[in-house]
Amino acid sequence: LLSGDVDDTHQVKSTLQVTGIGAQSGASVNESADGQVITNASGSLSKMIDPSTPTSSLVAQGNTITVGSYKFEAVNDAYSISQLTFNLAGGYPAIQTLKLMDGSSQVGTSLNSANEVTFNLATPIHVLANSSKTIDLEATLGTIGTYAGATGSDIKATLTGLIERDSQGTAEVIKGLSIPSNSQYAYRSVPTISTLPLPSGILTVGTKTLQKFSIAASSANPVSWSKIAFTVDKTTSAQLDGCSTAGCTNVKLYDGSTEIPGVMVASANFGSTDKTGTITFVPNTEQQIAASQTKTYELKGLVSGKVTSGEYIMTRIANPSSYAASAKAFANVGALIYADVSTAGTVSAGDVRKTAVDSYAATNDSTTAGTITLTEFANDVPTTIFTSNGSTMSSDVAEWTVTSVAGDETDVTAIVLTHDDGAVVTMTGGAYKNGETLTVTRTAGGYAANTMVATGNSDLGLALTPGVAPTASIVWSDVSAQSHSISTGDWTNDALVNNLPFDTQTLSGSGSN
Repeated sequence: LLSGDVDDTHQVKSTLQVTGIGAQSGASVNESADGQVITNASGSLSKMIDPSTPTSSLVAQGNTITVGSYKFEAVNDAYSISQLTFNLAGGYPAIQTLKLMDGSSQVGTSLNSANEVTFNLATPIHVLANSSKTIDLEATLGTIGTYAGATGSDIKATLTGLIERDSQGTAEVIKGLSIPSNSQYAYRSVPTISTLPLPSGILTVGTKTLQKFSIAASSANPVSWSKIAFTVDKTTSAQLDGCSTAGCTNVKLYDGSTEIPGVMVASANFGSTDKTGTITFVPNTEQQIAASQTKTYELKGLVSGKVTSGEYIMTRIANPSSYAASAKAFANVGALIYADVSTAGTVSAGDVRKTAVDSYAATNDSTTAGTITLTEFANDVPTTIFTSNGSTMSSDVAEWTVTSVAGDETDVTAIVLTHDDGAVVTMTGGAYKNGETLTVTRTAGGYAANTMVATGNSDLGLALTPGVAPTASIVWSDVSAQSHSISTGDWTNDALVNNLPFDTQTLSGSGSN
């Protein structure tokens, strides 16, 4: 029986001393043996995230998922845990119920209704001395969409506190912990994209399948997509005929055997010697995959140039994005929507108009006037005549104010037209002399929807409000918004999409020159 003050530096060791005389030999024995050293040490219970915690992923509504696995490690004493508190931050509306699991045994449950949840355990969790216990926090996801959990809800749990008792029954309330799980993002439905074998891996002249893949929707709800970007690498001499920055008409995407109407935009001249870049496909209308269904797609191109040994064309769908909150599918200016494939933040050549856009043209009655460029515009400029009067211009429409921004006493070389409602047009490059007439003509819907912006078009330079990042290799939706369309905020990028990035699919040349 030990008594007195004992701290972590004190030790106890016993020594066995044996003396005696042999019954037959009469020999004396005097031996000793050291016993075990016993060191007094305080107990502790460590708390940490367990490596078995799932990595970040996309999850579909209605499923039960493991949010996080939490490890408790007891040293020098046994412990029991009677309460655990977790913070769920903003993702809690997407969670229907929470369960604490000790292996296959449920030890606690909660109907979730707040961002912080506390489990008071009728039967404490026991952690034996010098051992560990891993407890899983499971969530059953509720409905995602209007009046329910937000699309892309971050399902993440941070262990913030607990009540623990040592083997003597001494309780300690632990607060201020911050032990987070990984994020999992909840959607009404999620896509799974898979590569499929090419019909042929041989590079030959003619129409060839460059990429073959499938997109599957979750079991209960559909998914849609509105853009796919393919990364292309090729040799200098292998070419994709008719596919350049000016237009890419000989590369097409098929749903089974049916061509999908849309616009292909190339970032490089694949019909020439350019070796790497992207081909972005923007369909005329979003493409939907029904719940539990899978669609198979083939990207086909017209191969030309050299196809001998050493030549190749490789394609893949990359995975460049980080997770971002859902947004509308594409960038916009006012009511106009653009697929901003150039990532410039303004309308530029190669972008795709997803809505019809008014076009504008300016003419001057002088044969000496220079080229007139519309560098900015608004969507309600009428056909208007502006007459030069020395260094100023006047309009035949009262709502428009004309300001000369460059010129001298006889020539106006740059003009800003401002409408009462704030619409602005800037024109440069002309030399509008005294008495000459400048006519700006608007053609309503002059640029049709699903057309590509080209050099010289009057909508170049418009500042865009971003939608899903233009760099995304796929823009997809869980179709969760009310009155869903490409303008609703239920679209996102390729981050964490199942099976991305793809393995590269290759067409290889054969034979000699």
